[in-house]
Amino acid sequence: MSMSLVKFNFPEQGSGRLIFAIPQSNEYHTISHVKLNPSAELITENTWKNRVAIYTLNDVKDSPFLSFRAQFKPIAKHIGPLWHVKDYSELDSKTLTQYTKADRFVVSGNRELIKITNKVWEGEESLEKNIQSLYAYTLDYLSYGNPISGLYSAQEAYEQKVTDCGGFSTFFISLLHIMQIPSRLVVGFLLKPPSYKKVLANLNVFPYDLSDFTMHVWTEVILPDGSLFPIDPAVEWRRVHGLSHRKGGFGIVAADRLVTSYGEDMVLAHDSQETVIDILQHPTRI
Repeated sequence: MSMSLVKFNFPEQGSGRLIFAIPQSNEYHTISHVKLNPSAELITENTWKNRVAIYTLNDVKDSPFLSFRAQFKPIAKHIGPLWHVKDYSELDSKTLTQYTKADRFVVSGNRELIKITNKVWEGEESLEKNIQSLYAYTLDYLSYGNPISGLYSAQEAYEQKVTDCGGFSTFFISLLHIMQIPSRLVVGFLLKPPSYKKVLANLNVFPYDLSDFTMHVWTEVILPDGSLFPIDPAVEWRRVHGLSHRKGGFGIVAADRLVTSYGEDMVLAHDSQETVIDILQHPTRI
């Protein structure tokens, strides 16, 4: 599998500070040769343990950048047919609490969503069938549209019904959390199809920059054995409705994802200050 050389040039913003999450190696890709210019303070965000670079801009002449090599990987997984929702009792309680809690975007006490979950559940014990049923309901209830640069809350997605990938994910995660099925938001980018034509044949390296990616989020369910199961409702909805040919859906992710961070509604602590961040995705000035 070929390596990709990725370089993100960030627009110069004068003096101040700029933050961006540093991609890490995971199931979606292997990351190496990370380079930051200018050098940046690296911190670990406490809520979801994301790695974040804080650039201090003092009238720099050149635009700051982040570069790295990435090897993208496809994912195809299945949920064990013998697992039941009750099997989560064996999962570490701290992990279960972390990945079923509510915040500004993911809700668990919404009466209407609770009614939806109870209707879909109907006493079913199979973990796989429960997740599939909630997933199917999400795809049927929501429609894709009105994309924003931030993150829709589950409440907004429920009320508006037309939402983007973020709304699909926070809505779906909220239904899962009501069922006490742990899950989290995956934040990053989709690689645009035309970029596959940009090949350096001699080096066997695909060169990409920020313009080759489009912002995207999806979902991961934490299974009872602690493994991760990816689910991408927005990509599947768009493909089913003839708006995309991109692979992705229930346990399926193509080798076209760059993950920058996980989770939402976090607090960055730096220099005795705290900054509330919705998601760590695009360069943000603080």
